[in-house]
Amino acid sequence: MKVSAVVISLFLAIVTCSCTKQYHQWNAGYMNDIEEIYKVQDVDNRLYNYQWFYDQYNQILAVSNNAKILTNEADKLGTLAVLNSMISEYNSHASQTRNAGKWRGNDLPYHIELSDVYK
Repeated sequence: MKVSAVVISLFLAIVTCSCTKQYHQWNAGYMNDIEEIYKVQDVDNRLYNYQWFYDQYNQILAVSNNAKILTNEADKLGTLAVLNSMISEYNSHASQTRNAGKWRGNDLPYHIELSDVYK
């Protein structure tokens, strides 16, 4: 009787371990989604993204103003290249609907073109 109880216990332990591993593999995608949602909803993450949009937008305006007052054509072209890169980064963040883009302030533009800030 003791031998059969040991065999049954061993069998149940093996089945439980194999099922648990399969369950965790199956559930890993779901848990990663929950973790991602938690990170997006985290108050520190919200505040960081909200502030990032305002900081980036103000930096874009500042670099644009600097480019307008430059007289050297090479410096102006270099500054415009940097400005274009900053605008691309801003637009990329703004279009992210699952994370950063959610926390852009309503008074900031959704999309910026170089012609919007540099005329």
